[in-house]
Amino acid sequence: MDLVGRMARHLVLARRRGVRTELWLADPADLSLAGPLGAPDGTVDSLVADAGDRLRFAFSGPTVPMACAAYLTGSSRALNEDAFRLEEPPDLGTLDPAHLVTPGWSRSRVRRAPSRR
Repeated sequence: MDLVGRMARHLVLARRRGVRTELWLADPADLSLAGPLGAPDGTVDSLVADAGDRLRFAFSGPTVPMACAAYLTGSSRALNEDAFRLEEPPDLGTLDPAHLVTPGWSRSRVRRAPSRR
């Protein structure tokens, strides 16, 4: 685990798991560890900044170019995936967002190439 930031009295630790970064909170006073924080598959690409009720960091995922993301810490949703937010839309350049693959889509929504007969 790598130290990537502080939140109040807690240390923010990052652990790489393949294409995923897990964020954990460690309390140096009582040596407790909480996590991983609920976040989608992807990587934390920067240090983590304490922004009051949220942790802010650069995030990129399999279908998301690097963007500013946040994990809401001041809510009862802590340690849940719905506490994760993209704070700004990713810069897609000239790419049409419709061309991105969206995880969780059913197979029936994926376009198949025409078959040759």
